[in-house]
Amino acid sequence: MSLLAGATLLNGIGHLANLGQFVEIGQGQAFQREQMQWARRAYCLDSRALRIDLLNAVKEDVRDHHQTYASRIDTLLVVHTLLLTFALATLQYSDQFVPVSGCVECEENEHPWLVTCWVYSVSGILILPFWGTLRLIWSKLQLDHWLENSIGRLNVELRRSLSADSNCTEPSEDRDGTQLLDKVEGAVTRLSTFVVEHQESFKKVWNQECRFMISAATVFLWGSCILAILITSGMFWLFLQNHMAGQHRHAASHFALCTLSGLIAPVFYGLWYRLSCARRPSVDIFEDCIEPELPQAIRCHEGAPSGPLSSVETSISAASSRAAALLTRLRRGRDAREGSNIIDEGVLMAERPSGLPSLEDDMYFNQLT
Repeated sequence: MSLLAGATLLNGIGHLANLGQFVEIGQGQAFQREQMQWARRAYCLDSRALRIDLLNAVKEDVRDHHQTYASRIDTLLVVHTLLLTFALATLQYSDQFVPVSGCVECEENEHPWLVTCWVYSVSGILILPFWGTLRLIWSKLQLDHWLENSIGRLNVELRRSLSADSNCTEPSEDRDGTQLLDKVEGAVTRLSTFVVEHQESFKKVWNQECRFMISAATVFLWGSCILAILITSGMFWLFLQNHMAGQHRHAASHFALCTLSGLIAPVFYGLWYRLSCARRPSVDIFEDCIEPELPQAIRCHEGAPSGPLSSVETSISAASSRAAALLTRLRRGRDAREGSNIIDEGVLMAERPSGLPSLEDDMYFNQLT
């Protein structure tokens, strides 16, 4: 009976052990489920961070794209504003620099076409910078409007990214994760499509709205600069021609010669440069300014330095040779004083890399010095 009772007790203990294993399996399943939920949450957060980083990168690209072209407009706008200020300042010139009709012996009475040219030049210097400034402002407004629309679309996408994935903590609806993966891939695809669309839209805005305006403003700029120089030089020439007499009667001619030479010199330089470039052969391969190093055999045969750093290399090699000879003499003197045999130089060179002196050499050199 006692044996039967003991067997029954052992059988019950075995069933309890099996029950403990089942409990352990249940705990492992619950732990794995919790771990998968946390992994899913981490994946959701990582995917959201990825989309936010992509949005920020695209936003910076849009701003840089806008800033690159807007800076060109700003430069022209500043110069046109300065020319418009100069045009308004022409009305404040002194009476001596303005053509008059009361002087009988003056040049403007002998040559009335000078007054006509002066009137048209002042009209042009007033009108051209004004219209150039308006065209540049219109182009700048179009670029700003494009930037505003692009940033607005990016902000909408950013809000969608922040408000999405609210139910990604429940793995029961999407056990294999295909829906979550499709969401992430869809967001990346939308951003890639947006990059292509914003580049195409900018190209369309620039070609249809801004290119002609900026080209016309550039032409107006050159015309305004030429008119400003002609007005200033013409009025000063009239002043010299009407008021300089006697010893300085040729001052107006000298001034006209210098001014015309300064205006024509860039034209001749441009023609000379164009002709020289036409005769010069086209080179497709970029040539570096650093001279290529010749082979060792050619250098030894020619006996000439290989490049701009050859003198430095020679001095470094000579200094290294002198240092190695000094180190050899110090080692031999130390070995002779200690009564030992001379150690092979190959062994000494193997002790320290690149023939550097060892600690004993340093101590011996300090004793000598």
